[in-house]
Amino acid sequence: MDLKQLSRIINSDAEDFMKESAIIMCLSKDKNVVPMMLNILKEERETTEILVTDMNAELSRAHVYLEAIDYKDIKKEVKTPFSQKFVLDNIAEFYKLHKDSVNHLYCHVDDLTKK
Repeated sequence: MDLKQLSRIINSDAEDFMKESAIIMCLSKDKNVVPMMLNILKEERETTEILVTDMNAELSRAHVYLEAIDYKDIKKEVKTPFSQKFVLDNIAEFYKLHKDSVNHLYCHVDDLTKK
């Protein structure tokens, strides 16, 4: 990879679309560009997997907590801009909408109740 050439392209005064084209042409001359791009994709997928796993854990925990709340046991009044049903319905809808990417850790998406 010709890093000096890439640097000149990036730092040039050319329009972005021209820079992109020139960068692609420069990279296309490198026989190692495909393995490098595959490594980039691998890293991106691993990062995305971690993010989705963490998000899934947090949303699952929040959903279980929100379903378990019994407002009768809370001494002081709870003021929120939305109801518990609204939150639960939206979380359930999120899981249904993204069922191919994000799964509830504690129950099946079809078992999510709307209270």
